[in-house]
Amino acid sequence: MCPEEVDDVRLMVRSEPCELYVHYGVLVEKLIEQGDYYWKTAYAKWPYLWIGGSGIVRYEACRFYFSGDRISAEKAREQIAREDRMRPWRPAGLGPLLTFAVRYPDEQLINPVVGLDAWITLPKAGEFHVYLHKKEEWHASAQTSRYRKALYLQDRALDWLAGTAFLAVRPAAR
Repeated sequence: MCPEEVDDVRLMVRSEPCELYVHYGVLVEKLIEQGDYYWKTAYAKWPYLWIGGSGIVRYEACRFYFSGDRISAEKAREQIAREDRMRPWRPAGLGPLLTFAVRYPDEQLINPVVGLDAWITLPKAGEFHVYLHKKEEWHASAQTSRYRKALYLQDRALDWLAGTAFLAVRPAAR
């Protein structure tokens, strides 16, 4: 695959597609619990996290990585759409993002993983992308630290740093 240049940002790497079954009847709280996320109780109580959709949907999922120091959500979305015009990819929503995290729990310990269609609106605060990453926990009694999976929010207007994995999905091939 030859990278295309778009305003000094290039699609550098695309992971091999994997298969995801997103069960839209599962509560967000259950997916968060299965993922064992830091701050899970705070997020589980938020009525703003909603997956949407119905039934069980089979997707192909793929992670996209870009060069450069930063990339805007808009440019990442454009690049992902250009990758395959016959069977286009679209940014993952909250359901595929959390399902991916349950199926591949260690990926977010390597790089942040964002689904650009996984976002929420918080009253009096604005719109935020939901993304997966890690949080370091320090254990004073053992004088050690470890990383845990965590859910975070980032303002939708902010750019993403290099190394971020952009999760995209498309209907699975029959």
